Amino acid sequence: GKERPVNALVFAGAVSSSQGKLETSVIVPGAGVYSDIDFCAVTVKKHILNVNSYADWDVFMHSWNPDLEVRFRRHYAFRASVFELNAPYEASLGSKVTDDVHFGVLSHSLSMAKAAALVLRSERASGKRYDRFLLMRPDLLTFRDLDLTHLDRSGAAFCNSHGNAGG
Repeated sequence: GKERPVNALVFAGAVSSSQGKLETSVIVPGAGVYSDIDFCAVTVKKHILNVNSYADWDVFMHSWNPDLEVRFRRHYAFRASVFELNAPYEASLGSKVTDDVHFGVLSHSLSMAKAAALVLRSERASGKRYDRFLLMRPDLLTFRDLDLTHLDRSGAAFCNSHGNAGG
């Protein structure tokens, strides 16, 4: 029979905390109260993974929160993951900060690139190509089903429009 599709769920970025927005500073582990990543994981499983159970899923993550690694591993069996601080990148990213682009935007963009690189390395190493990619923040609460079978398969990319696609 036909092989089941394999999709990649790709998490990138930092988990929000009550310390505020990451506009001018790096992630400080344990500073402030984090968003409820356990509840977020439950909603992702219910409204994304279970709704799209026609496919197998490999999960990838690049995170700026190494202090949350154990908690994330309770919810996901990662195909590949990296948990690191963004402090070593502060100088290089800080030089690119403008009035319109703050450190958080650059830090999140770098995390997305690092997460995508994990997926590409996995494809090269295994020879397996993913049918669909879903890139999202790890602290996203999902309250409605996201049935990917309704999306066009032409290769078009879809993105939410939060902050001109900065979300």
